[in-house]
Amino acid sequence: MKITIVGAGMGGLAVAALLSKTGQHEVIVLEQASTFHEAGYGIGLYPIGSMVYNAIGRGKALREKAVVLKTYEVHGPDGQLLQSIDLSGLLAAYGPLLGVTRTDMISILNSAIPDGVIRLGYRAKSVSLVGDLVRVTLENGQTIESDIVVAADGMHSAIRHSLFGEVKPHETGFDAWMWWAPLSVSKPDTVCEFWGPSAFVGLYPMREFINVAVAVPKDLSPDPNASPESILQTLRRSVAEHTPTVAEMPHLWEIAAG
Repeated sequence: MKITIVGAGMGGLAVAALLSKTGQHEVIVLEQASTFHEAGYGIGLYPIGSMVYNAIGRGKALREKAVVLKTYEVHGPDGQLLQSIDLSGLLAAYGPLLGVTRTDMISILNSAIPDGVIRLGYRAKSVSLVGDLVRVTLENGQTIESDIVVAADGMHSAIRHSLFGEVKPHETGFDAWMWWAPLSVSKPDTVCEFWGPSAFVGLYPMREFINVAVAVPKDLSPDPNASPESILQTLRRSVAEHTPTVAEMPHLWEIAAG
């Protein structure tokens, strides 16, 4: 069968790598970006996700880029430890929880896909049925017909929109901000989360950095067009009101030189 996958994120690349490994299908991946680039921050990958990398022969490559997360801690507004879970024991029968960057995950998946499968700079606009085939229409007017189309083009999916119309997003009332911090900020094998009345801070270890995630109500959120220094200071003030211990952590709120 001919299978067209729209979107070269983790979902689309995982499907493409698994299908390509069978050698039984003609697979193409359409990606609107013109090149692969730094993609987001960190991910906690559970054993079922690692199984995909094992299945395509990239399990070792994944483990070399990841850190094993052994403990999960939840802290209250004053920094007091409320709960600690031994992830190593919890997941012993299945495999470790890994902290790995999204960029590394995509790069490893990409390495398992044959040359010529991924077509960069192809923006899909819509999809339709033509007899027994599925036709993808690109923004430039070109069409591609396949036996199966996999929509993996993200939360603002053009393929989904063409089939089902606009899907209203769910508004949480919060904005989330993320950045990298030095490993010295937190424990290198422990997920630490701090929960306050209206502020959340998560510290997620990766191989080389800590992935910091801060969530605050939209009305307290910084102007995204402000300078990085201003954004950090606004977030720090919000966090200081609800989780003051985190607001005083050294190096967490600093802009790295260069």
